[in-house]
Order: sequence, then structure tokens, then C-alpha cells
Amino acid sequence: MKVLILTGRFGMGHIKCACALKEVISKNAQVEVVDLVEYLFPRMSGLIYRGFGILVTKMSGMYNLLNKMAGKMGGVPLRKTAVRRIDNLLMEHNPDLVISNLPLCSQYFSSYKEMRECSVPLYTYVTDITFHNEWVAENTDLYFTGDVSTRDAIISAGVPAGNVRISGIPVSESFHSRKKKGERKNILVMGGGLGLVPCRILYELSKVEDADVVLVAGHNRKLYEDVREKFSNIKVYGYTDEIPELMADADLLISKPGGITMFEAIRSKTPLYIVKPELEQEIGNAGFIERTGIGKVIYSMDEFSSDKIVSLLKDEEEMQKMRENMNRVEEAFDDVNPLIYFKGERLCRKNMYI
Repeated sequence: MKVLILTGRFGMGHIKCACALKEVISKNAQVEVVDLVEYLFPRMSGLIYRGFGILVTKMSGMYNLLNKMAGKMGGVPLRKTAVRRIDNLLMEHNPDLVISNLPLCSQYFSSYKEMRECSVPLYTYVTDITFHNEWVAENTDLYFTGDVSTRDAIISAGVPAGNVRISGIPVSESFHSRKKKGERKNILVMGGGLGLVPCRILYELSKVEDADVVLVAGHNRKLYEDVREKFSNIKVYGYTDEIPELMADADLLISKPGGITMFEAIRSKTPLYIVKPELEQEIGNAGFIERTGIGKVIYSMDEFSSDKIVSLLKDEEEMQKMRENMNRVEEAFDDVNPLIYFKGERLCRKNMYI
């Protein structure tokens, strides 16, 4: 069996989710991951991704507005060139199943299925807790969501209940909850692939004496150099493959509430401390964290202090409660492996050309 996963580099979350799915599915099938944005728009993809980076780092208000507009409009412009390129993509990989974890990918492949009368099943993994109509593509056969609220919203949008599963957002099996025991507490700070960490956080954490502080700066080289120069008591990593180990060692994760990071923390049983969510998806994820009791959320940098962090770390009853809540969240998930829902028939392609 052949599975094709369509994704894009809008942040690292979608890529990490695709890799986690590949890790699971590869045990029973041949799997390929393709950046559909790069495949369809090879000359423009770099510009598209750079523009996204500017929006999320410097123009969060504009990003939220554009995100809402995309949800209302739905659909994609499926021009002749894009159709031909998807034809080529299917010819190259000959998939029995296509999986998307990006709204744009779902919309493009759904439109393609209709135009080409293509019968290849499309499964969509929703990587946001906050629901937007752009996630719903008419020719999607099955949806996988991170939370019951997302499932219910998709059903309310007209998708049959039998076509929606609650799987959580897929993360690598390398994440685990085996905590190392030691006398000192460990604080992990992450700013995502772009390394977005406010200076206030670093300044306050530099005053912490009762815990070790580790920062992952991602691709933010300036942040990496600044921390090494100014905060000698904070251990800093750049982009690293050691996130599973760092999270397993951590007693508390301070971060923006990206969907993948949130579910990596759930898998690792590492309570979350979320700071000033701004993007619409982040605000929705923060609400999920508060509703399920798996962490704390502050909505203003003025609320962040080293004293509050140390006080929380010392409150073992509260910390244990958050870890237990993470267990309950994870126990409610359906199987993340999509192959158990696949009927297995060989599929034909109609009217394809190159």
C-alpha cells in the first residue's frame, strides 16, 4: 500500500506532524511526504513562506484577519497548471491514500478530485483546536481532530459524524513521559522553529536560582547568540533534534501554544505555562489548555515573573494534577493510525493526463 502525505512549511508544526504520521504508517505501508506548496509553486514557495514568517512575527493582527477571511471564503483557485502538476504528483507516487495536515492541501486535492473524478481517498488531520471552515473540503473522506470541540464544530459545518475521529494531533513516538528524577527542577523554554521568545521571559528566568533553565532558540540565531552572551545561567540550544529528550527532562514547559508543541507536551506529561497567545490558533489552543487543566495561561507579559514560576514548580500537588489531566486527555483519543479505517480496495484514476 502507498500513502502520500501533503503538507507545507507554515511553521515547523505541519512538517513535524507529517513526520509523526509517516513514523506510524510506515510500519504497514510505503509513505512519502510532499510539500505541496513547493510542488505546485516552485518559484514562489520561498516568497510565500517568507511572507508567512513576517506575518506571524511582526503582523499578528493582519495574520488573524487574513486567517478569518480564508475561513469565510473557502476553496482554492485550481488553475490548469496546478491540475497538471497534481496529475504528475499522482503519477509519480501512485498513492492508494492521500493524507493532508494543511487546509490548503485539503482544498487543492479536494478540488482536484472533483475535476478529475479521482477516487483516491483524502484524509485530513486538523492541526488546530480552533475550527475554521477552510479545514472542511467537500471531497474529504475522513477527518482526524485534536479535541471533541473541534470534532463537534466540523460536524456542525455539515460533515457526517461518522467521518470524524478524535485522535489528538500526531506527534513522534520518541516523545515519552519517563521523567528523570533529580533534586533540581528543570524549566524548558521553547519559541517554535522561529525562536520567538520575549526578552521579559529571559530576564525573569535569569533570576531563577532553584531550577535549571533550558532554552531552544530554533532557527533564531540572534536569540541564540544574545542568550549565550547575556544569560550565562540559561543553557541554550539552536535548532535541535533533542526536543523529545529535553521535554522528557523538563518539569515545566514555557512556550507559545502551538498545536504540535502542545500535544508533544501532553505525550511527555510536561505541564504547560503559556505566555501571551496572540495568533488566533494560539488563543484557541490556550483555551483548550485552560479547559482541560493541563497548564497555566497568562495573557499579558506583565503577569510573568520568576517568583510565580518558582512557586508553581514547588506546588507539587498542582503540578501532579496537571500531569493527571494530560493522562485523561490522551486516554480519550481514538487510534491515530489512519490505516485502520482504510477499506483497502485498489483505486482507479479517471481522466488523468500529463
